[in-house]
Amino acid sequence: MGAWGGRIGSLMASDLRALYTRLADAFQARLGVSGEECLDLVAEMSRELNKYRTVNRFGVAFGRKPI
Repeated sequence: MGAWGGRIGSLMASDLRALYTRLADAFQARLGVSGEECLDLVAEMSRELNKYRTVNRFGVAFGRKPI
């Protein structure tokens, strides 16, 4: 995930950043993490995605209803 992973990797990193940015209020309410600290953690996560070339492996299955 990240710029090093091409278009798909960039999109996955963008989705992850958006998710954790949106959850900042929940983290603040439940965990006592300030909004500023949460945004700093999201920024650090973005840097680490590229630095460590983070990979997210998952499987996809699909089927078709019998006719």
